[in-house]
Amino acid sequence: MTFLKVLLLTTSLIGSVAFSGGMEGGGGIGVECNGHVQTLDIYEAQEVYHLPYTTRYATVDKNILSYGTALATYWSESGDELSDPNLPSDFLKYLHKNIINKFKEIPTGTHLPISQDATLPTLPPNCSFVQIAFYSDTENVIYLDNQLWNQLDSFNKAALVLHESYYHAARELKAKTSNDTRRLIGLAMSSELPEPILKPFWGDKKYLSCSVGDSNLKNDEYYQLMGRNETRHGKTGVMLYAVIFKSRLAAFRTTAFLEGADINNFGTRALSHWLTKASEIVLGDNWNFELDVTGPYFKTGIRTWQNGQKVPTYSEGYCYLTQSSTGKAAN
Repeated sequence: MTFLKVLLLTTSLIGSVAFSGGMEGGGGIGVECNGHVQTLDIYEAQEVYHLPYTTRYATVDKNILSYGTALATYWSESGDELSDPNLPSDFLKYLHKNIINKFKEIPTGTHLPISQDATLPTLPPNCSFVQIAFYSDTENVIYLDNQLWNQLDSFNKAALVLHESYYHAARELKAKTSNDTRRLIGLAMSSELPEPILKPFWGDKKYLSCSVGDSNLKNDEYYQLMGRNETRHGKTGVMLYAVIFKSRLAAFRTTAFLEGADINNFGTRALSHWLTKASEIVLGDNWNFELDVTGPYFKTGIRTWQNGQKVPTYSEGYCYLTQSSTGKAAN
């Protein structure tokens, strides 16, 4: 899945521009230190996470293409999509049309209030938070403090454009803060992104696709998962990788291992009973994942919860085997 596809994903899931959740929009917060302005994404990357200084290009578009490509790789299903010669130009056109062309300057001398959708770091005495932009989801415009925008270098302007684009998509998938977005943008623009989320599928000839729950996102129990046969600690099974987890785009790799399962017989009745009993902490030290494929026509039920939380009812959907047109080797 390319970054462009990630951005377009919300259109097919929600079917409207207006956000259907509880937030009206989201902002592009900056940090001003002694008259020097950066986006919060870049400030945190350098001052909080101490990520290395990276290459900065002279133009906004060049920075967008370079670091946007890193984000495209991060969500790619096959890696082969990135060989598309039209991808860079299509990506740039998308961001100009859907982000830059939506900028609406606020009157000179006025300022945007600091948005309340971020966990903010502690700043030194000579620095303060400023609001460079605010994306109004209901109005479908991005209010811009042009005085602050003009103080950004091309690197930080590109970071702001990428932030507004990704965070808008994340809000459509019920993200409540910009924390994951800022972390990803900072990692991408420092050339420090983790291994692409779906890289294990690159070269696979077939894999499992699961769509479970209400795709209209009426609750927090929608899942899109991909599965492949893997070996973990000497045990074979199916590793499920989340694209959407609990109605939110997976910003970082989120997996669940089903020991003893196989993508080739995932829907058989012989396996169904076994999977009904499979409940273990697989997403982390405090997460529970339960999967049931005993329903009629081998419907798949999934429920996940953290320790101490109320156990939710199953969300229902289907898992099916998908053949890849680009895979080079079967699992």
